[in-house]
Amino acid sequence: QPIVSLRTGELFGFEAMSRPVNPAYENILELIDDAEASGHYVILEKRMVYNALDTYMARDPKYKDHYLFINTAPYATLDEKDYNDIRDRYFGHMKVVFEIIERNRMDPEEINHRKSIVRKAGAKFALDDFGSGYSNHLALLALEPDIIKIDRELIRGINEDLRKQHMLEDIISYARYRGTRVLGEGVETQGELETLCRMGVDYVQGFFTGAPSEELSEPDENAKKVIKGIIRNKNIDLRQLYIIMEKSLAIINEDYARCLSVTVYLMLKLGKRLNIEEDRFTNLIITTIFHEIGILYPGYKNCSIQRDDEITEHSIFAYLLYKEFSPYPEFARIILYHNKKYGVNHAINNIVVPDEAYLLSLAVAIAEVIVNSSREDVNKNVAERIKENDFKPEYKEVLELLCEENMLNRITTGEYRSELLSYIGTAKLSKAEIVGLLRTFIYAITFRSPYNYAHARAMETIVSLLGQITKQNWNMMEKVRAAALLYSIGMLTFDEETFVKEHSPLELHSLLREAVNKTSIIFREAELIDIVDIFNAAIGERTFSERHMLMGKDIISGANMINLADVLALLMEQKCYAYEASCRDIFDELKEISETTGLYFPMIELMEEYLEDIEARVKSTRADIGKHYNSVFSGFEKLRKFLIDRKKN
Repeated sequence: QPIVSLRTGELFGFEAMSRPVNPAYENILELIDDAEASGHYVILEKRMVYNALDTYMARDPKYKDHYLFINTAPYATLDEKDYNDIRDRYFGHMKVVFEIIERNRMDPEEINHRKSIVRKAGAKFALDDFGSGYSNHLALLALEPDIIKIDRELIRGINEDLRKQHMLEDIISYARYRGTRVLGEGVETQGELETLCRMGVDYVQGFFTGAPSEELSEPDENAKKVIKGIIRNKNIDLRQLYIIMEKSLAIINEDYARCLSVTVYLMLKLGKRLNIEEDRFTNLIITTIFHEIGILYPGYKNCSIQRDDEITEHSIFAYLLYKEFSPYPEFARIILYHNKKYGVNHAINNIVVPDEAYLLSLAVAIAEVIVNSSREDVNKNVAERIKENDFKPEYKEVLELLCEENMLNRITTGEYRSELLSYIGTAKLSKAEIVGLLRTFIYAITFRSPYNYAHARAMETIVSLLGQITKQNWNMMEKVRAAALLYSIGMLTFDEETFVKEHSPLELHSLLREAVNKTSIIFREAELIDIVDIFNAAIGERTFSERHMLMGKDIISGANMINLADVLALLMEQKCYAYEASCRDIFDELKEISETTGLYFPMIELMEEYLEDIEARVKSTRADIGKHYNSVFSGFEKLRKFLIDRKKN
């Protein structure tokens, strides 16, 4: 039977299932009972294991990297010699997971001995039918399996049973703590599958995802489609982050957004044609996506900058932010020098000019020509710009070839965008890298506010603590933490007067709530439906989209956490740091505010016994972000002085 990964929607492995060939037995359990009664169980068990291994040895090569799950109980019958034999004969050709069924109480010493033998042999363990055994939780503690297989009785109807959902949430929480994966057995309906996806289960099997068969077969196509649809909405990926950035820049100036899009596409085409090594190429494209964050330097809408071929304050701001927060600080120099002409070697503060800066300079220059040209004139204007002697010859040559291949027509007609988003969507980044990039972008917005530069990070810290206090599931909290960061994008909708003014906590809370309506379209276009629904619920909207992936109760809880974290962070920013007020005083004020603002009072009550922890964590967070803030702006003043001095000369 196929086992499907809920992280990818693709095949993960197969479970080998034994069936009796003697018609005297209706099912495998009758055969096992008979073998146990007659004293032949050990022989039967070994035969089933070797049959499964021999059959899998003859599989199609396309399944060579997929796991084989053996659902018998070899844990109790195979000895060290057997495991070593299996290792030598089979493990060079396959990856095996032994499923352990706890039929009787298991002796802890025997468990540890067997565990040592099997792990040395190179196999993995799965605890089967979790929730149905003699003392399942004790077995879980003793066995420390690689995978927990949830009994089908817990899975059946879980989409309609909150009690089962809460039980599974506890199991998933424990599994995450121990580094164990969770597999749901017996998935028979789309509703069950969707619920397991939303809750963060790792793998599934069942008739809905693929029935058992004598031949190895792929998972059901409809099930794969359901899973992949949910995956797209589970976490923020680079494609979604790019859309958020592009649409956020459009709040400042529509031309900046289009220029970013065209620049990234040009770098994509140039980099591929130049055969830049894959990992470096991916990092270069990501750096290109972020090269425009300096435009956020003023921090409010309708600002404008004067473009030229010299390093600007905006280049410095983007360079320092990218160097301080992104996962790729070594690429920050490209951003610093991306406005330089070829041959202009004025480095600042002994920071070396990387060769890729000249490539990005070319892409930026041509993108500006495209954006500012009519469709009729774009080919002529680009050709004239290429002829100017301020780009590296090898880069100009590649660009000319791309233009001959009708690249400019794809850009002017908009056809390029699907290719651009498709590539960005395939970039393989870790969750930590995505979070680092998201923070880099958000801090580009908040760092221009002298009063609220730590707001996004403080909100992220507070919602994490609220999630622990209220025992929320980890999958939901990933969304809420992302929402806490993205919430501050609303500052971009402020005009200059609003942005630079010091507001009271409630005034700024009200302004940010109003901004949600203006920024929701960004997250909707990025297909972050759960975050849209959390934000809408935060401003009082209780009608969710049809495509949300979180449970309705989780959306409401997330909205309550966002509102509470926003107000508490603002109170602490104004009072706790400026006047050394205690968190107890702030908490009392928070309770008073809840009476008129609709903050969720039961959640506030739960916070009370954790006040000292909350205060310590938020102050620590602010101190940490304060160091980064000071580093960015001390560096900014140092490099900015170089520009001023150079202009004087």
